[in-house]
Amino acid sequence: MPVDNFEQIKSILDFSKPDMFYWVQLMRRASDDPKDATSGLYHGNMHSRSLKSYDIYTAKEFEKFKPEMISLCEKENCRAYIRLNRRNDGDVANEMYDHIRKCMKNGTYKRPSALLSSAKGKTNSELKTTKSWIVDCDEADLPNLDFIRETIENCKSEFKNKIMYVINTKHGIHFITHPFNKKQYALAFEEKGIEGPKIHEDNPTLMYAP
Repeated sequence: MPVDNFEQIKSILDFSKPDMFYWVQLMRRASDDPKDATSGLYHGNMHSRSLKSYDIYTAKEFEKFKPEMISLCEKENCRAYIRLNRRNDGDVANEMYDHIRKCMKNGTYKRPSALLSSAKGKTNSELKTTKSWIVDCDEADLPNLDFIRETIENCKSEFKNKIMYVINTKHGIHFITHPFNKKQYALAFEEKGIEGPKIHEDNPTLMYAP
């Protein structure tokens, strides 16, 4: 069954600042790849590949690109991911400038398209009050969801309620949270004798998977 989080994520997004955008990538993971090297979908021994990306500045653009994203995901057997921490035009440009300056100094260069993608990946311009993390719960973590939720909420943080949203993934869920004390989080799982779900400070969450 497809996982379609478009409407939930649309309700989360904040388009109040015109120079900030959400970065969406259509990604195909190695596990979703056909193993036949003659297939047009095969991309070799790679962990994942970005097939296309979108910079979403407005709710209108989000709606405009949604059908294309779904169509490409179905056709190419890939997934649509979005970073809920927005990027800022100026921050991305400055990151590119710094990298270009280093390249000129060292005499090594990247393709312009790769440079732009790299700058977006390194740039997190989200405001302190709305910056989010992802606690990535896969299938093996599901029996411990109550403990995971309780642990997150009990960790020290500037925010009273740490968990902002719960987003379904293909085989689990993402807790979208405010930042919290990671040492306290790790200690709680160590004392319980189980491995806690990974925390990602700026990873994408799932919008659509066929």
